[in-house]
Amino acid sequence: MLKMIRKSGNKGLKMGVMLLAAVLVVAGCGGGGSGGGTKELVSIEGRYTVDPETPAWQLDKKEEVTDLTWYVNADWWNTDFGKDIVTKKIKEDLNINIKFITGDDTKLNTFFAGGDMPDLLTVFDSNSPVVQKAATWALPLNDLAEKYDPYFNKVAAADTLNWFQLADGKTYGYPNYSNTQADYDSGNIPAKTAFIIRKDVYEALGSPVMGTPEQFGSVLTQIK
Repeated sequence: MLKMIRKSGNKGLKMGVMLLAAVLVVAGCGGGGSGGGTKELVSIEGRYTVDPETPAWQLDKKEEVTDLTWYVNADWWNTDFGKDIVTKKIKEDLNINIKFITGDDTKLNTFFAGGDMPDLLTVFDSNSPVVQKAATWALPLNDLAEKYDPYFNKVAAADTLNWFQLADGKTYGYPNYSNTQADYDSGNIPAKTAFIIRKDVYEALGSPVMGTPEQFGSVLTQIK
């Protein structure tokens, strides 16, 4: 799954800081799906000084709440924001409100045809034409990081950035999940999905260790 930020005038900085803080995106720019070109990035003079060792959201003390529209190319996506524990924390730390919009490929194409683009986009196919043509409508994460949040380069995986790099040598999207060569070499592959066990049941079993497939299977048998 890739998330993208459009190239847009006034919200360029807001989107950039949000994107890089959340580390989740393919970046974008308004005005339709063609005619990208270089967009002037919003100035942060007087707001904060970038620090490669500190996330920008911790440096930027802007008081007013930023409202963002975030399109997710999936009808089933949860559009609530600020209610669950994750988005509630995002809202608190980043001082933003997000309006999620959901749809399918037809709705996505309508955005490009009409030119009225949301601030951020999430797509689930990195090989889709929308992603492959991101250089014509999106802001590269490399440029956003350099100007607004160099800390992004500290936490983003270089292998992942290189994998999604386009022909111009820049990366316009970052997935919510990926494995690097270092992950494979370590033999410890982070999981994309997780099982949740009720606390009372887990404690009733003596809080067993579940670090191996065999241990996991044993605990499932006990729960059954």
